Amino acid sequence: MFSAEEGIKFQIESLRKLINEAEKYGIKLMYEPLDAPEDDIKIISKILNKIPQLFLHIDIGHANLFGRKPEQFIKKFHERIKHVHLHDNDEHKDLHLPMGCGNIDWEKILKLLKKYYNGTITLEVFSKDKDYVLLSKEKLRKLWNKL
Repeated sequence: MFSAEEGIKFQIESLRKLINEAEKYGIKLMYEPLDAPEDDIKIISKILNKIPQLFLHIDIGHANLFGRKPEQFIKKFHERIKHVHLHDNDEHKDLHLPMGCGNIDWEKILKLLKKYYNGTITLEVFSKDKDYVLLSKEKLRKLWNKL
């Protein structure tokens, strides 16, 4: 086993190697914080500060877990965000629910995204039921146009 600090060091070393290879081909790499308590703002800041060429893929559902607030991620890292995943949850489990079926304040999140972000968004709702997925599409469209 290794400590949290050693884990961050290993991530930075690995990401630097990947960045060097990716740059040879004109590819930009993004870091997606996962659904783990360790992926907090402090640790992500350490990683991004050490690797200025690394961008952020923010997953709003993941940013809502473990008492974290997604709006803090957007405000802190908006200049580094290159892609966004949207899905809802109950703050305790990574449920990938449609927007509005969990506890995320979507109006607040979308206001910030409209202010700071002009890129692609993926609705990352997991379901075999197409109507379940379309709930998020419609909610996103209505809220985006309202703001």
